[in-house]
Amino acid sequence: MTCNEFLSSLNVTQRKALLKRRDAKGLWHLAGHRGAFVLCAVLIFLAVPLWQVMLPVLGILLVFLSMLLHQSSHKTPFKTCWTNEVVGHVCGFVLFVPLNWVRYFYFVHHRFTQIPGREPELDAVKPSTWGQYIRPANAAWNMPCHTEHHSYPSVPFYKLPDLIKQHLAVTANGTAAFNNNYVVSALNQTSAVNS
Repeated sequence: MTCNEFLSSLNVTQRKALLKRRDAKGLWHLAGHRGAFVLCAVLIFLAVPLWQVMLPVLGILLVFLSMLLHQSSHKTPFKTCWTNEVVGHVCGFVLFVPLNWVRYFYFVHHRFTQIPGREPELDAVKPSTWGQYIRPANAAWNMPCHTEHHSYPSVPFYKLPDLIKQHLAVTANGTAAFNNNYVVSALNQTSAVNS
């Protein structure tokens, strides 16, 4: 089923349910993220035993703000428009990436997905080893529902799992299985080209 066929298969009730935004879901998620960040920072500051273990956790939580920045550029985490704007601008400030730049980038990214010469993410060199693959994957936390987000970008992040359960097929048994299949396939293609 193509993306257009999928979107056409949704009835009005399904679309309305998927597109309904709520401030509470986003604010609870944001509060949990902020709480985890503050807890890690305090443990590091107090130099509790094994505080060094918290450094990568704190770094990961910081990188995860890029996901909230991305979602805020689509105005999907919160029902209230100004909340999306404020949170997006704060995340952009922390990450040194302005919200408006992200908004323009993802407009082009979604408009020209997988079209060579037009899709900005295709300009990057593709990984050909596990090491090359793991580096950017760790630094750029790709949300688990990225494909679903591309199918229907205006669906809030917390409703994407519903989209999967109700309407989309599973192609791999989890993220680890998908990544393994992807890297093995890429390595096989590279080997075939080099032979």
